[in-house]
Amino acid sequence: MAKQLIEALAGSKIYQDYESAFRAMTGLPVALRSVESWQLPHHGKRFENPFCGLLSQKSRACAACLQTQQQLSETATLEPKTVTCQAGLSDIAVPVRMGDQLIGFLTTGQIFCRKPTEAQFNRTAKLIAEWGVRSNPDDLRKMYFDTRVLSARQHESVVKLLAIFAEHLSMVSNQIVLREQNAEP
Repeated sequence: MAKQLIEALAGSKIYQDYESAFRAMTGLPVALRSVESWQLPHHGKRFENPFCGLLSQKSRACAACLQTQQQLSETATLEPKTVTCQAGLSDIAVPVRMGDQLIGFLTTGQIFCRKPTEAQFNRTAKLIAEWGVRSNPDDLRKMYFDTRVLSARQHESVVKLLAIFAEHLSMVSNQIVLREQNAEP
């Protein structure tokens, strides 16, 4: 039921309009995903971080990204959470509820919460080489250092925007359930 509800919400005009406005305003990807989703929420989507897109091409790197998503799913059940992956990038998840039931998450991220350093890049480059990710070193450096950096205030604002919309989606989900329950066969 929750998965179908998330699919209905993701297909709704209100969500599509919000997603478009959020991306245009922040330059960040946003996704609405179900609790039991085992996919990278921003992979292949507009505004996906090119560095993260590169990592998703190798199974060991992709597995590390999926672990980050799993950690978000486990920690963001009651309130918004930010988790930093092994490569140093952060993802944000905000719970979407229908009453007391957790039905999904609004997610964004693939950002830095502080400007990356050369030492951080070198550790990350070594790590992803161990994962089997191959890339031109100059391209890799550019993708890494071109990753969006959010100040603490910007991060807080992004989380607040997602939390407000998650509350709205909760109300819309109640309307969808009531409409389906009262629909004539």
